[in-house]
Amino acid sequence: MSFAWAAAIAVSLLLLWSLLEGDAWRERAWAICAGASGARDRGPATRRALHRILFAGASIPLLLGLFATHNIVAPRTWIAALLALLVAHGLTIAATIDEGATEIPDAVTIPILTLALLASGSGALDGAFVTPRAAMFGAGAGLALGGLLPASLGRGLQAVGGADVLLLGAIGAMIGVAGLAVAVMIAGIATALLRPLLQRGGGALPYAPGLALGFGLGAAAASWLSV
Repeated sequence: MSFAWAAAIAVSLLLLWSLLEGDAWRERAWAICAGASGARDRGPATRRALHRILFAGASIPLLLGLFATHNIVAPRTWIAALLALLVAHGLTIAATIDEGATEIPDAVTIPILTLALLASGSGALDGAFVTPRAAMFGAGAGLALGGLLPASLGRGLQAVGGADVLLLGAIGAMIGVAGLAVAVMIAGIATALLRPLLQRGGGALPYAPGLALGFGLGAAAASWLSV
């Protein structure tokens, strides 16, 4: 069996696992956040449904953009797809937790950022999204932007926290500055439109669900721009 076909099977199994049975990490992180912040009561079935919606929004545009512009059987393309799906899965886990608990543990965000940096630094995404050099600039831009957003959003909104800063860095590392700009724009629009559903009273507004959706479109844009 060729490496390309083995990678294709791995990506397919990962997608299936993420949509059907990949709940243990999310449920454990949810339990940690629920105990710390008094998360709103959502059953496992509701959280799984939300996770699948966000995962589809994060992964399907990404994969369409990737495979529309690159050789679908090339090993580099499958490596990029596998790494991108891993990050997309992590982002949607973070988004599902953030929506209910408005708090994302470091056990979720740090692995996402680490995986994104390893993926971009390895060069596996070179030719699919951005070069390792551009990815480093993207990561820096994401972390810097995440640090600046809370002040610009104002005290009444408080949508961006420390966990969101790490997620922005991970997105920038995966898709560069141009893709990050698209992701942040989409995330801002989605968060504003869904604010009545996401925000509880005068509490913090979850930003990670919008970032998960923005990542998919931003990655697709980065893939098309790299052609």
